[in-house]
Amino acid sequence: MPVSRKKAVALAIVVIAVIIVFSTITYFVLMASTDEAGAVFSINDLKTGDYGTIKIQYDLELIGFDVSGYFGKRQNNKDEKYAKVQNGGIFTEIILGNHGRDLSSLKGSYVIGECETLDMIAVPAKFELKPGEEKILVSCIDAEGRVTELFVGCK
Repeated sequence: MPVSRKKAVALAIVVIAVIIVFSTITYFVLMASTDEAGAVFSINDLKTGDYGTIKIQYDLELIGFDVSGYFGKRQNNKDEKYAKVQNGGIFTEIILGNHGRDLSSLKGSYVIGECETLDMIAVPAKFELKPGEEKILVSCIDAEGRVTELFVGCK
């Protein structure tokens, strides 16, 4: 039984569309499986403020899929995460089309207390972190020897 020309053209278009969709999904899956995933922190400003505070201004670029970057405080072996930015999974990225990159500018003022010893990184600074890595920006030791740290990390 012969197939009409219109049906053959329609079938060819459907096959081409399916190939394009699967190629695109494969491309994004391969991109997500590379070691390029991570967070890039650009610390623009970091200074002490009144009453034991630290003021920070930074940019955060997330690279890859389902990656998060965060800023936190560690005191008495307890972590508090103040600012967390996460980009979506692979299918969200396909729909939104930003190809695994997300850029945010953040700033804040955080209380760390009065410090006997205060160590801070020099700014401007740039850190490229892989998932599971953290970088300490500020370390404060008070009069009783307790340590408070401000840090950035990637998950």
